[in-house]
Amino acid sequence: MMRGLTRRIFGTANERVVKAYAHQVDAVNSLESELEALSDDALRARTAEFRERLRHVELFLQVHAAARRLLAVAEGRIEDENPCVHDRVSAYWSPPR
Repeated sequence: MMRGLTRRIFGTANERVVKAYAHQVDAVNSLESELEALSDDALRARTAEFRERLRHVELFLQVHAAARRLLAVAEGRIEDENPCVHDRVSAYWSPPR
């Protein structure tokens, strides 16, 4: 009895997952008509634009990962194989005490 009541109030687990993705599906569907109207050359140009944007994201992720690693080395949470890294990091930043 309680299970049926909670399903009516909150929905099933599957319904909650589908509802969580509904806004993304709507956004993709709204772009469909725009992309269908593009010519082949325009689509190729759009693909090049997406590749460039993806490259920027990949560069950001690499810098982010390097910064986190350097911060961890500086704080002493991890040891780096290269002892020079710790010296360079310590020259610019020291952890708060």
